[in-house]
Amino acid sequence: MFAENDSNLYRFFVVVAAFTLVFPKAGETVNGIPFTAANLLLGILLLLIIFRRTKLDIPVTERIYLLYTSLVLLVPWVFSAGDIVAYVKTVMPLFVSLAVYYWIKPVTQALVSRKGRLDTLVRVMAVSVIVIVVFGFIQKLFGHYETIIPGLTMSYSSASIPDIFYQKKNLVGLPGFSETIHKVTSTYQNGNLFGTVLVMLMFPVTAAFLHTRERHDKLLYGIAAVIAFAIIPFTLARSVLFGTLVGAGMLFLMQRDRRNKTIVVFLVLLMFALILPSPFIRTRMIISFFDPTMNGRIERMISVSNFASEPVATSGAEENNSISEEGKVIEPNSGTGNTDSQWLSKIFGFGFAGAAAEKIGSFWDLYTENMYFTSYIFTGLAGVLLFAAVIGRTLYIIFQYIRNELTRMNFLSGLAVGIFCGLMAFLCQAFIEGPFSLPPTGFVFWFMAGLGHAAVGLAYENNRAVRI
Repeated sequence: MFAENDSNLYRFFVVVAAFTLVFPKAGETVNGIPFTAANLLLGILLLLIIFRRTKLDIPVTERIYLLYTSLVLLVPWVFSAGDIVAYVKTVMPLFVSLAVYYWIKPVTQALVSRKGRLDTLVRVMAVSVIVIVVFGFIQKLFGHYETIIPGLTMSYSSASIPDIFYQKKNLVGLPGFSETIHKVTSTYQNGNLFGTVLVMLMFPVTAAFLHTRERHDKLLYGIAAVIAFAIIPFTLARSVLFGTLVGAGMLFLMQRDRRNKTIVVFLVLLMFALILPSPFIRTRMIISFFDPTMNGRIERMISVSNFASEPVATSGAEENNSISEEGKVIEPNSGTGNTDSQWLSKIFGFGFAGAAAEKIGSFWDLYTENMYFTSYIFTGLAGVLLFAAVIGRTLYIIFQYIRNELTRMNFLSGLAVGIFCGLMAFLCQAFIEGPFSLPPTGFVFWFMAGLGHAAVGLAYENNRAVRI
């Protein structure tokens, strides 16, 4: 394979991954549309992949997924958005994460073709975790606004806004407390986003720490794992705590060595040792988590669902001679058309809602914290099922390998366990909050999926013996 001999392409790939993890928001925002250096580097990488004709393994299911996602998020919205700015604001946040960032998965599989390359990439991940977590602690100690580096840790225009962290929903207040506390955001501009990405990264790094035999690597991975667990309470993101506990629980169950189980328990106890002493953090992260309304999330899902299913003529009932009865609009002349468009939008996404889609001003009109529900609104039931098929295949391949290796764990199988736990932690957390549309969540997600395939392939003497 040409990629195996192209070390320069691999090095550039590592640079892209590291820069995306450490400085995801570096760049500028124009008319609400982000232009980041990380996405520019990714674009250059993909162009190089095409130019050098690097062979990428994309199974039939994933090709159908890509084609479908591209069609439902591009074609119908061209006629609904009205202008290019509205179109970009409406479609691009999810389209980039679902379809554009997807390409990092087969690229990772193709370029991580040797054990040495995998080792280097995991070390880069660990260093990236250390950098963003240390910057998060610096932010906590010296102040959020005092540590902004315009154009690097935050886009230029965002850095000039006096209350940017408040606008990004990072200022937390609680009933009964006079104080308000900022979420630690590091270089991600939002605490929930920072924590979500960290959840996906921390478990592969922790697993690498548990199973590496190299002294220097064990020190590197150990530092990254400890400080990653230690920063979670200061994100003040309850969904991130939930994802962390899911991942840690799975990592614990998949360890056969008692010492490794003890280390996982220690890391979780360390996290709670930083949560419990502070009444504010304890109330925020634990007590308020058990709100039966999920802190308004269910209401927002109902609101978006009602908005998406609202008949087009509701806003102009009088003009269409509709009859209003007990708050319900009756449209005797046009009910069939509305019903058809509603069914199309449920199956293929809101872009097929016809004239109803013109009501959307931006992506956030249809956004909810539940990643699957948001995906359903935009891509329909077919889109959710295709996404489940793609990631389900990846998880199945990794899990099958892990199950066969549980009794003889080594670095590769241990790393596969960590990747599996990281992906599952995010996928479970996404029911509560999965900011998949906010970069670099999608990049990290597909990157981890590709890394999982690469680790499984490298576990065999000939990585073509099993189709991955």
